[in-house]
Amino acid sequence: LVLDAGLAVTAFGRLAEARLGADALAAQPGRVRGLEPLALDALRTSLGRDEVHSVGAMPDAGLPGGLLAAAVAQGAVYGYVLAMQEGAVSEPLVVERHALGHAAVAVAIETLRRRAEAEAEARVRGDFLWEVASGALRDRQEMAAKAVLLGYAIERRYRVLIAEAEAQDGRALGEAVVHLRRHGAAAGLQASRRGERVLAVVPAE
Repeated sequence: LVLDAGLAVTAFGRLAEARLGADALAAQPGRVRGLEPLALDALRTSLGRDEVHSVGAMPDAGLPGGLLAAAVAQGAVYGYVLAMQEGAVSEPLVVERHALGHAAVAVAIETLRRRAEAEAEARVRGDFLWEVASGALRDRQEMAAKAVLLGYAIERRYRVLIAEAEAQDGRALGEAVVHLRRHGAAAGLQASRRGERVLAVVPAE
């Protein structure tokens, strides 16, 4: 199983699907995201970020026990690789340590690549939103063409929110924007920051 930093399953093999079931795997991300933040933090802390090691089952997160390797890059955990074991969970063999260690590095690299790609796309989308919100983009045909190219449905209704930081806390504002992008993108939510302001666009439905 490949997990993101929040322990949600993002990829799995055929054997994992056969053992755990397609329905359980599909429901797992929603299940783990429904955990209380403190409970999730405690669970992640218990996993550690050391070398490949064995972990027990995590029923609250809908995950089996097995061998775990954290995908670490630039001092941060970007995800995990969890290999289920047949029977009782045991300490990994040398060959298993190497294989899972390399897999974790690959997951970290791919996650960073995808994040860089998403950030670049978000910047382009953000520039477009600020152009529309500020009135700089007035030509309706140009606006519609750009909207279609960036994946917006021009017949869809959107709500717009502009928020401003009270305490000039740029870091907190940046984290809020990243959180909105990661957790709202699937629902069509977009967020962009300019200085101490954030512009968010949410589908009306």
